[in-house]
Amino acid sequence: MLVTDFQIPSITRTKTMHTSDSMNRRTDKLVDLQLAANELELQKELIKVLAIESEKQELIRSTQIEESELLSRLLKAGFCSESLSALELFPIAFVAWASGSVTDRERTVVMGSLVDYGLLINQASSDRFQGWLDTRPDHELLILWKDYTTAKLTPLSSEVRRTIGIRLLKKSTEISMASGGFFGFGTICDAEQVILDEISEAFGLKDCS
Repeated sequence: MLVTDFQIPSITRTKTMHTSDSMNRRTDKLVDLQLAANELELQKELIKVLAIESEKQELIRSTQIEESELLSRLLKAGFCSESLSALELFPIAFVAWASGSVTDRERTVVMGSLVDYGLLINQASSDRFQGWLDTRPDHELLILWKDYTTAKLTPLSSEVRRTIGIRLLKKSTEISMASGGFFGFGTICDAEQVILDEISEAFGLKDCS
């Protein structure tokens, strides 16, 4: 049977309709996929927000600190309730770096201090602290330590603050003196003294001297 000129437009219209339907189905499928992807991203973001809020509540329970901005900074810096004890001893690590590097002698004294504080039995805090001995920590962490310490000390009596501060200052002084001479007979450089002064100020020891 011959295809007449009259039949050609009909075939063309059918092909066009099939092509249009196929494109519409593809478009609908792409839209569905995009909606599903958006929903998945929203679910991930919600899970992330809920996890952060849960961690913040855990910090509140373990520290009794309710300052939202400080808690957010602690979380942003990677701290959790299990690793906060490392931050409490941060000046010990920071003063070890004050001269530019951590010597073997300083590291030995530091590890002895961690034993005295019982930090080594806390895996999360121990790992975090020892990481500071391998890689020099940023000065921003010292600022965070000061703000955290101030918040923690607020409900304590001046006598308790002084006791805690004197112990930390003594340990930090041992570290600073370990890089020169024999143990306890080294010298304290200017950079180390600055950190020791920061400890004294944080615990109000200068006011008591």
